[in-house]
Amino acid sequence: MDNNPLPPPAFDDESGCAAWLSSLPLTSVGFAQESLGDQLRRLAAADIDPLHRLKIAERLRETVLFLHGELAKRFADKPLPLNATEAQAWEQALRLWVALWENYSACLRPLLDRDPRLEGWAARAVQRGLFVGKEVVRLYGQARRQPTPGHWEELHAYYRFAELLEVTSLAVRDKLLPHAEAISAYSTYAHALLLARADPCALTAREWELVDRWLQGWSRKFFPDKVFRSSEHVLLVIDLLQGAGLATWEEAPDKSPPSLRYGSPDKLSVSLRQRQKRLRAGSTPAELGLGDEVTTATAERLLTHLYERWCTLSVAQGAPATEQQIAVCGGGLFALYFRLSGRTFSGESTRDRLSYRAIEDAATFASIPEHDSQRDQAEKDWPWESWVGDLLGFGGSLERRGPGTRMQLNQLLVARDASGRISCGTVSWLGEVGTTLRIGVRLWPGEAGALILRATSGVMRDEPAIPAIALPGLGREPSSLLLPPRYFQAGRRVETSGAGKRSFRLLKSLERGADFERAAYSTE
Repeated sequence: MDNNPLPPPAFDDESGCAAWLSSLPLTSVGFAQESLGDQLRRLAAADIDPLHRLKIAERLRETVLFLHGELAKRFADKPLPLNATEAQAWEQALRLWVALWENYSACLRPLLDRDPRLEGWAARAVQRGLFVGKEVVRLYGQARRQPTPGHWEELHAYYRFAELLEVTSLAVRDKLLPHAEAISAYSTYAHALLLARADPCALTAREWELVDRWLQGWSRKFFPDKVFRSSEHVLLVIDLLQGAGLATWEEAPDKSPPSLRYGSPDKLSVSLRQRQKRLRAGSTPAELGLGDEVTTATAERLLTHLYERWCTLSVAQGAPATEQQIAVCGGGLFALYFRLSGRTFSGESTRDRLSYRAIEDAATFASIPEHDSQRDQAEKDWPWESWVGDLLGFGGSLERRGPGTRMQLNQLLVARDASGRISCGTVSWLGEVGTTLRIGVRLWPGEAGALILRATSGVMRDEPAIPAIALPGLGREPSSLLLPPRYFQAGRRVETSGAGKRSFRLLKSLERGADFERAAYSTE
């Protein structure tokens, strides 16, 4: 009796695979994904020539990568938690890669048995399996998640096979890594490890893809070695028997178990520091091999982040140290205006909304009893949600263990601690840890105040009023205004609404977030 419940694949050699692919409608992503995934699962269960299997997998790998890119448009850089449609697209992409991985895994036993049909294919087969593992790491990062222990164990197993087959450093070609140099099993494995270590939960989707692209050229600078290497920086360690990525140690253990691999980031450090120095001296990102479309500010910020993650003891956002009850409200400027002022925004009103000591000390609203017809709806749209964690100084770590509104990296929020103190800030880290949503919070110091602003210069007089948030200056940080995205223009003049009008001139954009822009100003 046949124990294989799956029917045979539609092809069992490279030419048959090419013919089948030619009829696959890639414009229908859902259908193509389902059809390809089905064939990959059938193929993994079928008993076919291992060389044919490798050649088929090589053909299908590019199609899987293409479908991954199309599916990623539905979930990459989306607020968390993902909705049902976004989560389904992510799971579809993962199933494709895992099904392809299974086919490469089916070739490992023949390779170890020195099957003559696979002579000369060991380095490429293992590197391709490691490439799939790297893509799985990238896929998890696109959804701001961490790879499962099982996926880490599978990736580590491939590197052990590379060592057993003595092909860790043998050069191979890979057209799916167009920016790579000196591709090998070890460089592809290092690529996956360093990519995960870069912490996607602190990066935008665009920054995450840049790191992945840069690592095509940089990963060869990091070699996972059985022998302990001294380092001017930290020691990056992998345990091949553990379902986890790189760990950071200050020094090697007295007794090193055989499953440990050591890596020094010293060469990476030199590469990162030299690029930072040349950027500050006026070189462009394109001249430094970082990309024609990358701005200097983005390059500097991302290089600094990577140095901290790869060359220092810094760690990704951890679980909160305490269990303080914190109320959090997101939703953009309109939500912050509502929570700080106590009333909903109405740009057409001319009532006296504002009472403040001085704008440099952070404007605050006076409590004026007045009917607000939109209040009930605002309470539903922008509720105080219950989070637990710690807010210490100008930041902290928070977790939400139940359902709630979706959160996005670099979005505005307002937090209220148990004492009733309200602080304004942004989401600096965002990730899903199992069923828990975790955020890192960066808070602006001082008391924030809500304002209604109108443009007063030129044709801008006809523009509608906007909600804004005034933040006090502290130290070298100037007083600033939180404004809607793309509202800032250097030199634009605005004034508050109502009695006691104040006028401001916008000077410089200080930062841009997902739903705001922060600008310095002068009073007039």
